[in-house]
Amino acid sequence: MLKYDVGIIGSGSAGTTVAYGMRTAGKSVAIFEDYIWGGTCANMGCDPKKIIVNSIDVLRQAQLFQKEVPGQLKIDWPAVMAKKQKYVDAHPVRTLAGLTGDDIATYHAIPRFINADTVVLPDGTQIQANTWVLATGKRPTRPTFTGAQLAETSEDFLNMPTLPADITIVGGGYIAVEFASIAQLAGAQVHLLQHNQHLLRGFEPWLVDKLVPEMTAQGVDFQFDTEVASLKKQADRILVTTTDGRTFLTDKVIAATGRHAAVEGLDLATAGVEFDSQGIKVNGHLQTTNPNIFAAGDVANSGTPNLTPVAGYEARYLVDFLNGQTAAEINYPVISSAVYGHPRIAQVGVSTAEAKIKGYDVTDYDLSSWFNYMRLNDQASARVIKHDGKIVGASLISEQADEIINMFVTAVNSETTADDVTKQIMTYPTMESDLGYFY
Repeated sequence: MLKYDVGIIGSGSAGTTVAYGMRTAGKSVAIFEDYIWGGTCANMGCDPKKIIVNSIDVLRQAQLFQKEVPGQLKIDWPAVMAKKQKYVDAHPVRTLAGLTGDDIATYHAIPRFINADTVVLPDGTQIQANTWVLATGKRPTRPTFTGAQLAETSEDFLNMPTLPADITIVGGGYIAVEFASIAQLAGAQVHLLQHNQHLLRGFEPWLVDKLVPEMTAQGVDFQFDTEVASLKKQADRILVTTTDGRTFLTDKVIAATGRHAAVEGLDLATAGVEFDSQGIKVNGHLQTTNPNIFAAGDVANSGTPNLTPVAGYEARYLVDFLNGQTAAEINYPVISSAVYGHPRIAQVGVSTAEAKIKGYDVTDYDLSSWFNYMRLNDQASARVIKHDGKIVGASLISEQADEIINMFVTAVNSETTADDVTKQIMTYPTMESDLGYFY
């Protein structure tokens, strides 16, 4: 039987960060990956998506500046995919080389727990570790309606060699909305089917109320209170039948109906690790119901957003905790989130609903006439929540919302006051130089 100080299952941001941190501390470390080295974000998630989005951004900017810079641009989808793939192909190689170069044992297989501290590999090899860290992330959830095998997932969307003329996206979360925006601006006819009237659960309603009409005007066909009853192949197209009896033909169906914790095959029950539909149960130390097994990143039901920076933050905490550098429970800063639509939406900190309950000041801003937005033809809006002279929350819709929100992240976490801002001289004219006007 092989033995290590630390065994890590999953090679994404959380897993590799723990691996390097524990190896630096002098521990013997083994890491297991049965899918793609480097995890979802870099291979099948945010990184490749952002590469594609950046190309779409150029097209969006061209639309916004049609009066000043007339002309038509067109997305070369295969070229965009080639750029994305060049990055993706290199990442697993770099990840594996980095791990092995740091004397971290690597296993390209999914281990199965056979007791509280030991796993077995498919080839029968048994491996024991004093401490285990589960960082397997989440995988796309496949629907169960008739003909669901004809529906593809977010991973398939990010690997489409060509852009279909007509694409149907099922779901109302950020992945569905982002893909709808990307595909529509790239030149496809897009239908987005949502089972109720609410998109982007967890985001400020006022942002969604502004984003949907904007995307509708661009050409996205939103169909609310609509569920798929079945999919059926019809020649080289797909016949979609909804639960209310309507039918239409489309070229491709993408199911973006959620993600589930990737725990299949681990046999966590044998190790005494409990999990539910939200992920693996953890306490304030990211410790599971087995005291020697921890979980970090998307697979952990820690109550935080499933974001790569959160996974890295949790991993760094675990390194400190496992090495005795802290005994405190993990303490999260305020965490921002964004949707890479066109325009973008982003938010951080106290929500409008919470502000109303606590009696905080809520101020709305039409930013379209502010110089830094006017010059970019950006019909932006923001809502800022203040308490005791400090910004405690913010949300905005803008072509640059994903970048702008970061100045609010800093302001909230640092408890910045108006006086603090006046003591800084920022580059002008930039979005950040406007921070003082929100106080």
